[in-house]
Amino acid sequence: MKKSFIIAKVVLLVALFCCILNVEKVKAEDDNKTESNKADSNKVCDGVYFEDVNIGGKTKEEVQSVIEEYQSDLQDKSFEVKVNDKTEDISLDDIGIQLDDKDYANEVINIGYTGNLVQRYKDMADAKQGKKVYKAEITYDTSDLESAINKMSKKCNSKVVEPKLVFSGSAPVVKSGQDGVTVDVDETVEAIKEKLSDWDKKDFSVEAKVDVEKPSVSEEELEECTDVIGEFSTNYSDGDADRNKNIETATKFVNGSCVKPGEVFSIMSKLRPFTVANGYAYGDAYVGDKVKKEIGGGICQVSTTLYNAVLKAEFDNSGITRRCHSGEVHYVPLSQDAMISDGSSDFKFKNTYSTPVYIRGTAGGGTIKFTIYGKETRSSSRKVSFENEVQDLGEGKKAAQLYKVVTENGNTTRTKINESKYSPKTSE
Repeated sequence: MKKSFIIAKVVLLVALFCCILNVEKVKAEDDNKTESNKADSNKVCDGVYFEDVNIGGKTKEEVQSVIEEYQSDLQDKSFEVKVNDKTEDISLDDIGIQLDDKDYANEVINIGYTGNLVQRYKDMADAKQGKKVYKAEITYDTSDLESAINKMSKKCNSKVVEPKLVFSGSAPVVKSGQDGVTVDVDETVEAIKEKLSDWDKKDFSVEAKVDVEKPSVSEEELEECTDVIGEFSTNYSDGDADRNKNIETATKFVNGSCVKPGEVFSIMSKLRPFTVANGYAYGDAYVGDKVKKEIGGGICQVSTTLYNAVLKAEFDNSGITRRCHSGEVHYVPLSQDAMISDGSSDFKFKNTYSTPVYIRGTAGGGTIKFTIYGKETRSSSRKVSFENEVQDLGEGKKAAQLYKVVTENGNTTRTKINESKYSPKTSE
């Protein structure tokens, strides 16, 4: 029994040894056959694809031509970047797109001819079923992509446009504004890079990442600013062309201002910078108690005219910042002026209404006028006027007080608005 087992074991080992010899022989013959076939044909085996192009049966040179044509087609493609209602096309060639530096032709020509027996068999079987698809990998220049999006953003970015009142007839009409849009270049570049990381080589579009700036006041809010709640005008026809130019320039900058409830309006923030490039000239202005030629000279008449319109609109006096001139001015009574000077004096008021107010300013023909529009909440029986009391202090000096007189429902009140002191002016 033991002897029979030993004999069986020996027979099994001999058989296994023979099998191994036979496999090696077959492998050697297959290797020789493969190398022979490769040497004879030097072509890609049938059923191999480069992306969606069938390159089976093509030589290495023909495959290289296919690859070059494929890359050229890629560079001719473009993709869309959408910025709200705008669409911009960006060429893939502009971002330096190309196939990576692999030797694609050499790799595909060796499919089915390299690797072990199992690998070669699998490659050939896949090829016969059309499953051997060689995927190309792409590269691009990130700096070129960023540059392209920067260039696009300059065309697509838009500044916020405030809605405004248009005065074409007796009643003001609201003209629509628009949101300001700024392309977020970094975020948009990242969105494109993510798309390209898994790109199927088909046309695609990307929604640009944008920052949106809303107008400071809505059209609905502005539609409530249709009542005249205060207006005032002064004359400036004194023959000084440079001073007149300054008045008209400054009025233009204030015109169209909208002040929301609780917001503080600063006239200096609207008028700066005081430069020739910004439309100003050298005109007469108070510097201490002297009158000198200063850039922007005459703009105090603009702040003064607006101050009186503000008084008539009856904003809370505690929210008004105003300073008088050192000397008398010719265009309003004492205590009704409002001096401004860059860096030292500003005219401000706080909108104490529950709705926005809109400032319309016009200057021309020797007259400057400010009209403040809002929602009228005061009684139609309310009458408002202003009175000045002036005291002579001697040596040309004066003191003045301004009072607001209100009559409503048969009752009259008198409230002090300000106190001012003036010295005689001198010229240099």
